[in-house]
Amino acid sequence: MFHQPRHIDEALSLRAEMGAELTPLGGGTDIVVVMNRSTSGPKHLLDLTHVEKYSEVQRENGSWRLSGGATF
Repeated sequence: MFHQPRHIDEALSLRAEMGAELTPLGGGTDIVVVMNRSTSGPKHLLDLTHVEKYSEVQRENGSWRLSGGATF
């Protein structure tokens, strides 16, 4: 099953509920390689790319703050 939460609290709730059966992904490159190499993929996928502020980049007090989904 594919889960696509919009808020971090939804993502954390799903992770707490499903534990190791839920594989988080932020783009899919690594998981696609695994799925192509094996006959059994993850039971559940957690797409984090639509979580609010997941890919945010901010400048604060002379420093940069990059969220987990920020891309190069």
